[in-house]
Amino acid sequence: MKVKWRIGESSVMAPNHGHILLIKLVIVSISVTCYLDVSIR
Repeated sequence: MKVKWRIGESSVMAPNHGHILLIKLVIVSISVTCYLDVSIR
């Protein structure tokens, strides 16, 4: 999961602001993945 979080952070810090919607989609996907991972445990 740490790798995915790092990818999300790097996307947020990316200088290209044209991909804000894509970044939000990635963040939501990561959040859902973390939520499901916790729920399964």
